[in-house]
Amino acid sequence: MDRNSEIVKEVADMLKQKRKEAHLTQKEVAKMVGINLTTYGQIERGKVPFLNKGATIFMKICEVLDILPYAM
Repeated sequence: MDRNSEIVKEVADMLKQKRKEAHLTQKEVAKMVGINLTTYGQIERGKVPFLNKGATIFMKICEVLDILPYAM
C-alpha cells in the first residue's frame, strides 16, 4: 500500500469513528453533507479518493462530525 492509500485509509477510519461517537448513521451524515449514501459508505471504506474530488466534501464531513480538518 502506498503512502497516499495509507493516508486515505487512516482518514476514512477516523471519519467512521467520529460518526459513531456522534451516534449518527452513514445515511444521516450523507444527507447532511449533501451526497448519496453509497458515496459516503465508499468514503468510510477508503474506496473513494474524496480528497482528490476537492476539499468541499471533506470539509463538509468534518463540519458535520465536528472535526478540525487540520488536526487530522
